[in-house]
Amino acid sequence: MGERTSSPIAPATFEQLQAQVKALGAAKDEAMTAQTALIATDLDRTFTSLGGLFGAVGSPYSAKLRIVLETYAVYRPDVGYVQGMS
Repeated sequence: MGERTSSPIAPATFEQLQAQVKALGAAKDEAMTAQTALIATDLDRTFTSLGGLFGAVGSPYSAKLRIVLETYAVYRPDVGYVQGMS
């Protein structure tokens, strides 16, 4: 396996990043809006063989996965969200 290049995100840092996601969304930040649209598109296609566990509206894990993906996009803006991360 390759060498790990980043460390885990501390819970407080994750919460701060989530606040940034909300602030960017409220401000209609163009880059965040684009990232959010890509994430929403991909969530509909995520793990479809599991019966809509992630992608279906109101599914148990789609909101949680969306939070993780949006937070990562803010945490690593140089990477952002890349189709297929979900």
